[in-house]
Amino acid sequence: MDSTVSARADVVAYIADLLADVLGDTEIVDINEYTRLDALGLQSISLVYLIAEIQDKYRLDDALFDRLRSSRTRVTELSVGNVVDLVCNLSEQHTTHTRRARP
Repeated sequence: MDSTVSARADVVAYIADLLADVLGDTEIVDINEYTRLDALGLQSISLVYLIAEIQDKYRLDDALFDRLRSSRTRVTELSVGNVVDLVCNLSEQHTTHTRRARP
């Protein structure tokens, strides 16, 4: 299996688990990459927590928050897969930038 595909699957699993934790006892049958955030009924504070936890896990500093803020799309209109794509893209950019920055 391609490491990129494996990494993407890991990010999907992490975000799905994180959402399940945030939602607590809410009866959501399945959270997958096609699940839209607005369908989960998350409150604003939960979205902020979600973004902060993802940034911390993948060492993105404020990159995810900045990208979402500069986007014309509301966060709640995104699917889990959209967030995963952003995380993978930003993580790749961060890794490339870090390699170039080393002496």
